[in-house]
Amino acid sequence: FNIRFIITKNQKYIKEAIRTVESDLAKLDKRLPSNISTPLSSNYRPELDVSPTLDDDFTNWYQKLIGILRWAVELGRIDIHLSVALLAQYLVQPRAGHLDQVFHMFAYLKTHSRSRIVLDDSKPLVDEQQFVQVDWTDFYPDAQEPIPPNAPAPRGNSVLLSCFVDADHAGNKLTRRSHTGIIIFCNRAPIIWFSKRQN
Repeated sequence: FNIRFIITKNQKYIKEAIRTVESDLAKLDKRLPSNISTPLSSNYRPELDVSPTLDDDFTNWYQKLIGILRWAVELGRIDIHLSVALLAQYLVQPRAGHLDQVFHMFAYLKTHSRSRIVLDDSKPLVDEQQFVQVDWTDFYPDAQEPIPPNAPAPRGNSVLLSCFVDADHAGNKLTRRSHTGIIIFCNRAPIIWFSKRQN
């Protein structure tokens, strides 16, 4: 029997964050864009942005908004994780275009306010025939799984851990560095996710 837990804690946080951003924008006679379908604008590359750099006040605002978005990722909005990581690289000297993309991301969150993580404890169906069988004994001839001799017998239901990794090979158009995303599932529930710029 399947138990599904839905994390909704982030909805209240994100709703309040969007309200605050809209209030701040209204003071500047601006609004969030509408009907946004992606976290970043299509084909936008933050490293190629040559718009004017922000002054100190707007830089502080940018840093604050990135912090809010980072916390939204921690609360489960993994759909914006890569976009936040890409824009967080410019905390020291952000540009006007970077700030516009942050507003774009808040508009995306507003449009997709009902997104949430579903924690599903059922086991995924994995076809073991899809994996290539490799013999590593030449490289690791003495390798053994270190199971203590006095280990207790397993209890409860078994679980399946899955890890998915993807990278945008040489995605940064200036440095040619890649950005890697990793997500780990316990059965069908995502439990760990992170994004990292490669050396």
